[in-house]
Amino acid sequence: LTARPGTPYPFLLFALVGGVWADRLPRHRVMLASDVVRGVLQAAIAALLLSGTAKVWHLVVLMGLFGIADAFFTPAATGLMPLVVSPHRLQEANALRGFTFSTGVVIGPVLAGAAMDWFGKDALFPTGGAAVVLVLAVWIVLNGKRPAVETQCSDAGARAA
Repeated sequence: LTARPGTPYPFLLFALVGGVWADRLPRHRVMLASDVVRGVLQAAIAALLLSGTAKVWHLVVLMGLFGIADAFFTPAATGLMPLVVSPHRLQEANALRGFTFSTGVVIGPVLAGAAMDWFGKDALFPTGGAAVVLVLAVWIVLNGKRPAVETQCSDAGARAA
């Protein structure tokens, strides 16, 4: 998207705020809320593009909001890693997370371009929406299964402030 370069600026502006929220609130809830917001924003972008009414400023604003939501998700996800991985495997887990993210950044657009060529752009938007719904369903199922350590860390962070 043309608006994608506008995403890092809101992320940079809001990453500190997102990090504070991720330390004070249960991380899984911050991640879930961020995913819901990002899903709604993706749906709005899809609706604008499919209806043919999208303007560049629409995409810039929506992608800016996406960057803000991402600024809350990323610190929560990063802070969750030490709670679910043993300390002696943390370096490996962080390396694997970084590798998969970087691989997705490179391969994702290639696969999306090929899929758009094969199936058309109109088929990709419902697929992206289904992926968001799937992620939300997994979060809901796992909601009651979070580690007790996270609750203790969130409580300790709230007491420290």
